[in-house]
Amino acid sequence: FELALTTMQGFKADGGRPLGLGFGGKAGTLLVVPPTLQADARKGIAAERDDMGASNSWFDTATILVSPWLA
Repeated sequence: FELALTTMQGFKADGGRPLGLGFGGKAGTLLVVPPTLQADARKGIAAERDDMGASNSWFDTATILVSPWLA
């Protein structure tokens, strides 16, 4: 997720203007996953703490959309 998000944040339009993608927090960033990755997405984004009880630095940074159209 970190690599995808930082890559997306670096996207630029023609002429080099930053597109400003991925900076809106939960409301502005959509993580689209197939049903087979739904549990992983929830662990990585929707869980406030990991399995060991440590804080999840990616908690609530995106809205998860599960799409059956992705394979």
